[in-house]
Amino acid sequence: MWLYNCTSANAKRIKQASSLIAWLVLLNVVTMIAADSCQAKGQHDAKKLIARGDQLFGSGAVHGSVALYQEAVNLEPTNWDAHYKYGRALARVGQNDNAVKELFQSLLLNAQHPEENVDARAELAAIFMKQGNYDEAGGQLKQVLDFLPKDSTVRGNYAICLLNVGYVDLAIEQFNTLLVANPYDPLVVYNLGTAYMRKGDTSRAVQCFKRVISIDSKNALAYLGLANATAMAGDNQQALQYCMQACRLAPNSHYNYITLGDLYDKLGDKAKAIESYRKAILLNPRDASSKAALSKLLESSRQISGAGSVNVVK
Repeated sequence: MWLYNCTSANAKRIKQASSLIAWLVLLNVVTMIAADSCQAKGQHDAKKLIARGDQLFGSGAVHGSVALYQEAVNLEPTNWDAHYKYGRALARVGQNDNAVKELFQSLLLNAQHPEENVDARAELAAIFMKQGNYDEAGGQLKQVLDFLPKDSTVRGNYAICLLNVGYVDLAIEQFNTLLVANPYDPLVVYNLGTAYMRKGDTSRAVQCFKRVISIDSKNALAYLGLANATAMAGDNQQALQYCMQACRLAPNSHYNYITLGDLYDKLGDKAKAIESYRKAILLNPRDASSKAALSKLLESSRQISGAGSVNVVK
């Protein structure tokens, strides 16, 4: 009888335990379904926010898109596209540090699909180039170029980065590659000339700048490039003629007048050099190089009479 009662009691406890386990399993399933439902809803809401953000961004209302992209990121933190678009919008409104963080987060979340990350890397490169960080920008552009080898803009910017970090020969190689595909693009030819200038090859630089002028006879930058290359080659008088033409074509460029002042100074015409530097300062009062050149020239040329009183803008 006792054995029967014990067996019956155990069976009862087992039945109760089984019921409890079944209830817990059911609760867990319900919880999982609810969580999945919330996650699905969050993903759906994030996509709607991204779509609305895209509309604002495309219409030029970038500030409005920032808030929508940020909300999308908060709803779905693992959405790499949300981080990319949030970072892109932040860059457009000048929040570069936060933009870089978001863009790198996008790359991290989508590391398994590098072909989809070219836009994020291009955005990072643009930010780094604006900041003068050509080394980091070049690294990003190189990875973009691996997937978009025919993109002229990417290759051109990559070449500029190479040039600015000192890889002059590699930059020339990239510009020449661009030139094959775009033989009549004045910007490509001009940049190639600049690269040859950086290398000290004034002969090829002059050829490039003259080629730009043959394509675009009113290209002031090409005339300024010719002036600098010709002066580097030792012909300051001819360089002066090229620079004066650059001034005629672009009278509001203070760079032209800085070069003009340098050339007049080399030719011994201190009065005209002072006048040119003064013009450069009037065109761009914040430029430090023209102020420095003028101050140095005035210091060494106090004996010049009739040059006029020139106040260097602080």
